[in-house]
Amino acid sequence: MMIDKKLRILVCSLILIFPVVSNLITHSSSVILVLLALLGLPFCLVKKDRPMLTREEKWIMWAFVAYFAVYLISYALNGTLGTLEDLRIKNLDHEMRMLLIIPIFSLLRTVKMPCAVLWSGVAAGAVAAGVYSIVLSIWLSPGGRVAGSYHAIAFGDLATVLAFMSLLGLRFFRQRHAAYVLIPIMAFGLGTIASILSETRGAWIAVPGFLVILFFYWRRYLNPLQLTSIVILIFLILLSVYKMPESRIVSRVQLVYEEVKNYSYGRKVNKPSATAERIEGWLAAWEIYKEHPVLGAGPGSFKPKVHKMIAEGKRSQIISKYSQPHNAYLAVMADCGTFGILALLAIFILPLWAIVLAIKRGEGDTEVGYAGLILIVGFMHFGLTETIFGRNININFYIIMLSAVISIAAGYRKPFFNDKHFN
Repeated sequence: MMIDKKLRILVCSLILIFPVVSNLITHSSSVILVLLALLGLPFCLVKKDRPMLTREEKWIMWAFVAYFAVYLISYALNGTLGTLEDLRIKNLDHEMRMLLIIPIFSLLRTVKMPCAVLWSGVAAGAVAAGVYSIVLSIWLSPGGRVAGSYHAIAFGDLATVLAFMSLLGLRFFRQRHAAYVLIPIMAFGLGTIASILSETRGAWIAVPGFLVILFFYWRRYLNPLQLTSIVILIFLILLSVYKMPESRIVSRVQLVYEEVKNYSYGRKVNKPSATAERIEGWLAAWEIYKEHPVLGAGPGSFKPKVHKMIAEGKRSQIISKYSQPHNAYLAVMADCGTFGILALLAIFILPLWAIVLAIKRGEGDTEVGYAGLILIVGFMHFGLTETIFGRNININFYIIMLSAVISIAAGYRKPFFNDKHFN
């Protein structure tokens, strides 16, 4: 079907600004999510306008539907049995958002967004995060952790992903002009600065995974000597940044060691610390899962269950204020049991599988495909120390950026590759 030029411009503009505003302006990501979903609804509801999806793409859409369905079933079943203490529909808000990937992906799949929009948006998002963090840490709020639209953790996670995704745009920018390679390099540097100044340790643990992805990508284009030189250079840069007192990375890592030691020896267990709170939350979620292994205790049950454990002396009161265990995998296991963790893994693994297949087949844009791997692997790591889909900003970012990446990396089929308008 013919796509209206104004619609194409509007969609591309929204995707272009999304990486910038989502991490800096409160509620902007939700506004763009809703706008894209509304624009995409006709491409879902009107049969003649519906895009032809591949097998892999259909499985990805079904994975997100399954994630919501598992939560809905657990909510309904536990509510009917009377074991769910909090029956507010608000407890399904985050999961309902997952369904919006269907109209958004249908829209982007039909519009056939140029990859230039994605690369420009990713680079701009990383640069904006870096500039913002420098201004905030030097002039506006020196000495504190840099936080963006919501929280330092979310800001650091997204800045880290954008920084490493930017590196995959080197080839795209170089093909336009040799001097343009400075754009992704600057984006990577500033995005990394934003990550460091956010002091988000949960984001830093994803870096080794990112480096593995970059290694396999660069291996396609570089000889062994060049590849070894780049690996050594990156290692030296990371080591230098790690050792810099201004980065505070060493102190943040040492703090984890001290907190784990104190917790393991039973000291300061009732004194709040990020590590102690996470360990206590993880243990609580595991206990809930063991009691409800199939469909979990239901959405919104974590906090009431924790308060009961605290009253019984099983868990420390330091986690009494939390409604989630700071771990995406254990959170969904407590809420929805074994079916829940399978659904969560599906929305990571199925897109990962689709992109890897596209790369092996030589379909779509290879660089965008590897950038998609960075996005997915990043969120998989972030979920280890944070209930990553417990924040709207993270859900919105994952849905929109994944839709954009998949629509380019795995969504096209020849002869679109050779059309200059789409490249």
